[in-house]
Amino acid sequence: MQNAVEGLTLEGKADISKSVCTVCCEGKQSRLPFPRNGNKSKELLHIIHIDVCGPFNNASIGVSKYFILFVYDYSRMTYIYFIKSKSEALSCFKRYKALVKNQLNKKIKILRSDNGKEFCNKEFNDYLRNAGIIHQRSNPYTPEQNGLAELLIGL
Repeated sequence: MQNAVEGLTLEGKADISKSVCTVCCEGKQSRLPFPRNGNKSKELLHIIHIDVCGPFNNASIGVSKYFILFVYDYSRMTYIYFIKSKSEALSCFKRYKALVKNQLNKKIKILRSDNGKEFCNKEFNDYLRNAGIIHQRSNPYTPEQNGLAELLIGL
């Protein structure tokens, strides 16, 4: 048996099946698994998941090609609004926020979204900051972090 490196000698037989290189294992793994039981909120409107789906090939009767989805983390209650373009996301969120505040007499505390440009722009961020709402964004190419909304849309 020849040594691949000069000056290095192996004593005895090396059992390759028992040797585990952590760096090799982690280097080949594309993503770590996500925990199934994440932090679920304990009250209504504590965390709201939001996502936009579309464009669809066929517009609706109202000429909408997208829909925006709002999901309570606590109860999984879902609201769907049809919109004509992604730029309507902020105005739709304002309508939704007014509705749930009036119905439940509570305020939204955390809004969880992906990194879509409809949610990550100056106007949307300024509105959330002024309303005292924390904006949690998922990492790029990681729909599992906004899993509740993505699950309902169907990935």
